[in-house]
Formats: sequence, C-alpha cells, structure tokens
Amino acid sequence: MERYIFNEAAERPQEGGPGGSGRDGDGERAPRDIAALATDIIGGEASIVTPYGAKRVVYADFTASGRSLRSIEGFILQRVLPLYGNTHSLTTATARQSTFFKNEARHIAKAFFNATHEDALIFCGYGCTAAIHKFVEVLNNNFWGFREENDDGEDEEWEREKEKGKGKGKGMFVEDRWGSCECSLCGIRVKNEQLFRAHLRSELHLKREAERDREGNKEKETAERAGGVSKKKKKTNAIKVVLFLLDPTAHHSLSLPFRELCASSGGRPSRRGAPLSLLFSHQALPLDPSTGLADLDALSGRLEAVRKLEKEGGRLSILPVCVLSAASNVTGLCLDFHEAAERAHAKGAVAVFDFASWAGHGRIDLNPPERPQAAADAAFLSPHKFLGGPGSAGVLVMKKKLMSSTAPPAVAGGGTVFFVSEGGHSYIRNLEEREEAGTPDVPAAARAGLVFRLHNGLEREAVSAREEKLFRLMTEGWADDPRICVLGSFPSVWPPEKRTNEEGKNNGTGIVSFMVSWEKPQDGASASSGKTREETSKRTKAPLFLHYHFVVALLNDLFGIQARGGCACAGPYGQWLLGIGPEMSASFEEMLESTGQEVLRPGFVRLGVHFSMSEEETREINKAVLFVAEHGWRFLPHYTFVTETGEWKHRHYKPETERAWLSDLPVSGTPLEAPFPPLGGTPGDGSGPKHATVDEAKTVLESLYGDGQAMQLLKSPRMPPLPSEISDLMWFVTPADAAVSLLAGRPSSASVRSLTGREILSATPRPAPWEALIPFPGSGTKAVSQERCGCFRVRNFSEAASVGGDPSDLLAGLSGSPFSEFEEEMREVVRVASAVAVEVDRGLMTPSPPVSQRESAQGSSSEVAAQLRGGVGQKREREEIEENEKGRGATEEGGSKKGGTETVPPPESKKAKRAKDGKGPEVPKSLRRTVGNAIKEFDMIREGDKILVGLSGGKDSLTLLHCLRELQKRAPVKFSVAAATVDPQTPEYNPRPLISYCESLGVPYHFLSYPLIEMAKTRLQGTSICAFCSRMKRGMLYSCMRKFGYSVLALGQHLDDVAESFVMSAFHNGQLNTMKAHYRIGKGDLRGEGSCGLRQECRAARDSG
Repeated sequence: MERYIFNEAAERPQEGGPGGSGRDGDGERAPRDIAALATDIIGGEASIVTPYGAKRVVYADFTASGRSLRSIEGFILQRVLPLYGNTHSLTTATARQSTFFKNEARHIAKAFFNATHEDALIFCGYGCTAAIHKFVEVLNNNFWGFREENDDGEDEEWEREKEKGKGKGKGMFVEDRWGSCECSLCGIRVKNEQLFRAHLRSELHLKREAERDREGNKEKETAERAGGVSKKKKKTNAIKVVLFLLDPTAHHSLSLPFRELCASSGGRPSRRGAPLSLLFSHQALPLDPSTGLADLDALSGRLEAVRKLEKEGGRLSILPVCVLSAASNVTGLCLDFHEAAERAHAKGAVAVFDFASWAGHGRIDLNPPERPQAAADAAFLSPHKFLGGPGSAGVLVMKKKLMSSTAPPAVAGGGTVFFVSEGGHSYIRNLEEREEAGTPDVPAAARAGLVFRLHNGLEREAVSAREEKLFRLMTEGWADDPRICVLGSFPSVWPPEKRTNEEGKNNGTGIVSFMVSWEKPQDGASASSGKTREETSKRTKAPLFLHYHFVVALLNDLFGIQARGGCACAGPYGQWLLGIGPEMSASFEEMLESTGQEVLRPGFVRLGVHFSMSEEETREINKAVLFVAEHGWRFLPHYTFVTETGEWKHRHYKPETERAWLSDLPVSGTPLEAPFPPLGGTPGDGSGPKHATVDEAKTVLESLYGDGQAMQLLKSPRMPPLPSEISDLMWFVTPADAAVSLLAGRPSSASVRSLTGREILSATPRPAPWEALIPFPGSGTKAVSQERCGCFRVRNFSEAASVGGDPSDLLAGLSGSPFSEFEEEMREVVRVASAVAVEVDRGLMTPSPPVSQRESAQGSSSEVAAQLRGGVGQKREREEIEENEKGRGATEEGGSKKGGTETVPPPESKKAKRAKDGKGPEVPKSLRRTVGNAIKEFDMIREGDKILVGLSGGKDSLTLLHCLRELQKRAPVKFSVAAATVDPQTPEYNPRPLISYCESLGVPYHFLSYPLIEMAKTRLQGTSICAFCSRMKRGMLYSCMRKFGYSVLALGQHLDDVAESFVMSAFHNGQLNTMKAHYRIGKGDLRGEGSCGLRQECRAARDSG
C-alpha cells in the first residue's frame, strides 16, 4: 500500500491492467493503430544537413533510445505540468494531483509487468543503470537477506515473523494482494503494515499473545518430560557468501556493479555491531554455441556444485544470484527467462534480469500464473527505450521478500522519514516509497506510466510479426554478400528465416550488428576458429574492415540513417564475436592506455528495426548497407578521423555549424509564443526532403573526383599520423589506402586531372604501405615490405556449421570458467570462509574500512582478511602473508615489552592547522609589505570597495586572493573580497574543486559556466581563439559584477604578462603600450586592476634585496 491512500483513483480500470485488460467497455479488444503511432512521432519527418545536401532522418537506433510522441508530450504539457507540485502531501491541490499521478503510474507499470502484491516497483534514475545500482544498494543494506542467528532484537524477530506468515497464513502477519494486513492471532484486519505494528502493541494483542505463549510452554514442558525435545544449542555465526553468476552477454551496466562489489567489499558489519561475515564472488557463465546466449545447462550444473560444496563448508551459507540478460543488445538474441528463473529457483538461487533490450519488443510477464517457479526476483527496465519513452524514469521491480522495512533505505532523505528527533529517527515502512528519497521526478514517472499504458494497448503478436517482417526486409541479401560480416550468425537465427522456432515465436528482437570488410574475404576466411592471430595468419589473411564510425558517418551523410557504432557497452561479448581472444584484448587495452588512440578501439555497427518504421524505410536501409559494403571505401579520401575520439567526419564540412543552442532561449524580455520553428520540414506539410535513395548516392560517387580540386584529395589524403605501437593491431582501412587503390596503375599524379565514374567503380582495394600510415616508425613497427592485413576475423557460426565444423570450437575466449576451475575456485571460497569462521570466533574479524581508505591500510592479521579486502577471487601468495605475520608478531611482542604503549601521532603542523581552520596558507610579511606599497602607489583599493577576484585556480590568482584576505585584516580602509570562476566547459579544465575550497575559506563565490569553446567553433571571427575566450570571459565577469554589486575586478596578471603585452603591442600595432595596473572600463561603472603592479613591486623588492 502507498503511504497515502486514495482508493477512488487507484480503482479506476486501466487499459491492459487489472479490470481493464486492454478492452473497451464493450469487452472487445481495441488494438492501437500502429500506422497512426508512426505519424505521432516527434521528428518523424525531420531532416538534417549533410555534406551531400539535406536528408530526411531515418531513425534506426531504437536499441539505444526510443522516440517521443506528440500525444504523450502533449498530455504531460496540458495535464501533468499545470498542476505539478512536490509530493509527500495530500493537502494542496498540486501536491495531491502529483501524488495521484505518481502512484497511478506505479499501478499501470505493475499491470504491464504482471507484478503482484509481493513485488515492489520503484522509479529510479533514467534507466537500467540506476535501477541496478538501486537493487545492489537495497540488498547491501539488507545484507542480502542473511540474518545474525544470535541477534534476537525486535526488528529481526519482526522480519522472521513476517516471512513466516506472509501470504501463507501460518504466522501472525498475513498480507493480501491489496496490501492490507491481517493478524491471524486476533483475526483483525488493518489497512497497512504500519497500523499492523501498532496493533502488535495493543492490549488485545498482548493478551492473546500471552495466552498463546502459556499454551506453548505447557506443550513444550510436556514434550521435554516425554524426552521428545532436546535442549536448544546456541547457534554460531555462519559464514555467508554471495556468488554472482554473470551472463556473458551482459551490458556493462548489468555486470560492472556486481564486479565492483566483489572487488571492493570484504566482511561487512551487522546492524547491531556484531560481525556479520559476508563475502562476495563472481563467475562468468559459459556461452551456448548453438544459441549465442548463456548456457542454461551449465547454470544448473554450477548451482548444483554450489550446493554440494556448501555442505562441505559446514558453517558456510552461499546465496547464488543469477544475473542474466533477457535479450542481447548486440545480437538481439532472446533468452528464455522463464526457464532460467525456474532452473535458478530449483537450486535456491535468486534470478534477476535486465530487460533493457527486450523493452517494447515482447511481453514481460514477471509472474506467469501457470509457472510460479518462473517468477523473476528482480527486473530492470529502461522505459526511455520504448516508443514515447524519452525522458521517463527507470524502473526496478523486485520481490518484497528481498527487502526489509527495518533496514535503512538505500538513500536516506526527504519523503522516506517517519519521524526525526534530536536523538534518533525512523523511516516509513512502505517498501516502495522509502526507496524513492527526495523530490520525485513526477513528470518522468507519469511519462513512464503513459508509455506502459500505450504499450498495454498493443497487440503483442501483431507487433512481433511486424518487426520480424521488417527485420527480414532490412537484412535481405546480407547473407549473400561476403563483405557484410554479421555478428552472432548462429545457425538458429541466421539467415533471418531461421529466427522463428518450432512454437512460432521469434528467437530475437530487431537488432543486428555487423562489420564491413574492405575486400571480399578469401575462401574460408570468414569462418574464424577462435585461434590467435599468429595461428590464423598462417592459413589465411585477416581482412581489413571499414571503421564502424566511418560506416555510421556514411549512412548518416548519404542516407540520413541514424545507426550506432562502437562496442554497444558489451565489451567482452562484442570482442568475442569479433574474434578477439583474451591475449589480443589485453594488447588492445595496453595500447589504448599507452597511446590514447580511441580510433583503434574495436567495435561494430548496430542497426535496429521497430514496429513504427515503414517498409519503405527498412528497404532503404537494406539498400544503403549493401551500397556502403560495395562502394563505401571509395568515399574515404573525402573523410578524415580524430585519433583521440575515433570520430570520422567529412574534410570540408563542419557539422557543428548546424547545431542548435540551448543558449538561444531568451532569458529577458517578454516570453515569446513558439519562438523556434521545428528542425527540418514541419510535420505533415510535406516540406521536408524525401528519403534518400541508392541512385542518388551512386550519382554522388561517380562525381567525386571529376575535377582537379577533388583530385587533390587523392594526391594528399588527410589523416593524422599513427603511433608505431599500433602496427600489430591496425584493423581498419584508412583514407591513404583508398587513395592508393583509386590511383593504382595510373600515371604520375601531375598528369592525372580527374577520374571518371567508370574508373572509380572499377578500382580494386590495395593497401597503402606502412610508411603512409606511420611516418615515424619505431622499433616495433612492421617491415615496410610486409603486406598489410587485419588482426581479427568476425566469427561465422553459420559457415562453420555448414562445413561440418563444431561450433563449440569457436567458444575460445568467452566460454566462462571450465567446470573444473569453477569447482576449484568454489573450494577456495570454502577454505576462505572456514578461516573467516575462526576469525569470527576469536573476535578478530572487524569491519572493512571504506574503499577510499583501503589502499593505505596496513592490512589485517591474517591471509583471510587480506583476501576479503581484495575480494574472494583475488589470491595472495602464502609466503608473503607469512612474512607479514612474522613482522606483525614481532611488532606486537616488542610493544608488550615496552608496556604496550601506543604510538603518539606527530603534532599537527601550523600549515595544516590553518587549512583546517579555514584560514588558508600564511602570507609572508615581506610579501604583504610589497603588496601594500603597490596598492598605495596605484590607488587600487578605496574605502567600501567590493572586490571580485577572477579565480582560475592557478598560483597567480590564488596568491592574489590570499593576499587580499590578509590585507582585509590590516588595511586602513574597509573592503570586501569575493571570487568568481569562468568555466569554458572543456574536458581539459575542471575548476569545480574551487567551489568547496572557497566555501572552506568563507569567501563568497560565483561559478560561471558557458560553452565558450563550442561557441568559438561557429562564432569566431578572426584566427585567435584565445582573444575570443578572453573577451567572453571578461564580459561574463563584468555581468556578474553588475548583478551582485561589485565595484572592482582583480585579476592575477603578472610581470610576464606585462612584458608579453608590451612586445605584442610594439610588433603588431606599432605602439609602446601595455596593460594597466588600475583602470576604469568604458561605461565608467566598474574599475579593473591587475596584480601586475603587485608583482612588479615584489620583483623589484626581490631584485634589490
């Protein structure tokens, strides 16, 4: 139940939910018109400007994010925002209506998932990432469901009683599907859990409980006299281990939180101070070569092994948590999550699923009524990937049995508190609302509810059939083109005709990832065997590929198709599908860290179909990919790349000139009515461009090199030099390669004035020599005479199967731990846990320090504690541990001989004490004297001045700030000092630490942030970006002064600036001028001063001394 009860709103039937079931009043199904939804998309007819003219947008990146709908955004604008207010109250109209919207959205979302009263649905963040982190935090606070056996506190007893009776009628606490609670002992029903707790303290309940206890004691005494009951032994703390079994196809957001937990957590303290030994470990599941998904048979085998080893551990208790993806965001392959959940629950494991890539493509039934063991324990979802979903909140659904109303919430804050006093505090008991701290994002939650309501009204079978048809249209002919290397070409799903199983259901969503080979692969070259590069090069050359960002750029520029390039945040799975083994992966990581050349990062191109797309759009995508596969490399001389970011762009086109600016919003004057026209053509008026065609692209291609200016692109291809370290890892074709190929067999460059369309189309790939790519070769560079080739080959399971190969041979590199190694590692867990049990009994086990302190910690007294700080999976050499033990023992013995005196910490330095007190560094007396002389000479500071220091964080401006603060205490005139920083929003400069620093000093501070560098790209007049930024920064500081009433601007300019300014003025302007120490700006309302006068005085004093 919600904290605020409003049955009238909650009981309204929802379409697709309880009482509604997606039916209108006449009881007949009323499916939404998919074609009508397509016309409702915001930006459905938008256009973009490219190097080859205006192109209509074809959005094919629904895997990353959906598109907004006018109907939903209009509802938010007209119904939600006008009465928007903070929740946590039902007194005012705005707060009441916002609370209604948020809780109704929760009801609609639960209906979409078929969630029951045993499930909690929590809105969190923006997508799955926030939901997964929330899940980990909630379980951490609840110690992953483990309990201290010797802890008989009230809250722990309540939790055990609640679990004993929840939904089963065996204990005092029984909860029904509406959230009402019943005390089976008294036969009384109350509205929620909080009232049930109050009932437990009532006179009636206490009387009934006393009578029950008396009857129970009589029965116990009778049984003991009869010898039927033995005395209860005192329980000891068991060692708890949480084992995460990770899906090898998982998105980084799914796997990394659990991997980080294993790496950073050791023994955890219990809520009552007694040590609760909790260890974390993770294992990667093997991959099924026939399906390309997690091997469910291996999952069952590992869970069986866990239970077997648990028995061997004695006091060991293991909680396996199966962390699985419902669908891959690389291949679109779908896991049977109901079967996976059944297998996990059969062995007492927890099953959690990431539904991000499943979103909007299939039905998500978390509690199938005919298969109760197939219910998911937790589900993570990103509603922003749905049609109409951008801007909606992330969703976490988890079983309430995994949560605790007595543990603190994951994030403590407003809205979660029941009562706070000076000496303590308590939280509300509602398991959903207590995990949504702070001001909720009501529009995001309402948008999520509207999205789920929309999709509840869709015929899932019709959606699935339409997406399958569109997928086949998009990929038609790809299997016959050897240049298109599809990732995950498993026999069960590729070619696309095989995607439908025996039951008529699709094995995948509309996602496909691929690479484009430059040359047609040699016979047998596409069927990788997962061998190392040295082994494969002996059989056949690995191909060079078109860079995935270049392919994405071409699809965008020629056709307006919005695709995605990269690793899709599924690095291990993507690398394995590309044929990159562990050794090569390590080489790539080392090279990327040492050189920073992001362009060399392996990746692929990803496209996706959606039921809202038209058949015309998918056919054009199909033709576009086939065109790029055959002719795309011929455009390379017109493009270049940025090694640091991997970005590819046209040489003579700057897309940033067409960008829109948030800063264009007027902030002064009267508000304007719809001041900004939509990008591209107005929806529905037909003014935008039509879909680009392959014929248009071919016309562009044939005219690429028809004049002398275009030929210069071939004679001098533009590309940055590459470091010599990349020679063994170079996998893509460059503009230099294309130029060599197009000019091959022709006369010298001086006599070639143009190329005809026939000559362009007849050119064949020919790699450029190494010296064209690496102008400064190092010792590790390949010999110039050696022919270039790629370093990896996309795995082709379909071809391997067709020639009689064993697909399991291709699993090298992502097969998970062999079962023998899995058993060995789990036995190591048992050994560590047994050692921890000894530590607990001896009282040596202490809570782990915070992560930030672990690197400097000296270590615990045993091998076990050392392993706990690094995670169970990280082993240490026994000899090193023994040496540490010996050293520690000697230290303890020496300490006892000296009477056990403690080491006295060194006295706190004067500098540290000043910093601690917020006084800042001490300014030397000599510096104060010379600064004072400069201020007096140039009349810099006057009575009542309000000085604003331009603070960059460098030594000059910081010195100026501290000098002025010291002078405040001693100067004969009174003045105030504040500081301001201009952040140009560049990654190389981060002034945000100054915010807390100035706060510690007690200095008023203004943080002025503006994208100056981005503005310079489009608005710069002249060649000096420094002059542009300087003028803009000075203007922002003047505006800040006028707004807050400052009269003087102080800048940390020094003597070198004076000299440089003098020389520049003499050489460029012919005048002997330089910057002034004290001046008044043109408008006359503000004064400026540089510390140059101060520095001149200080330099003169130093030189004379």
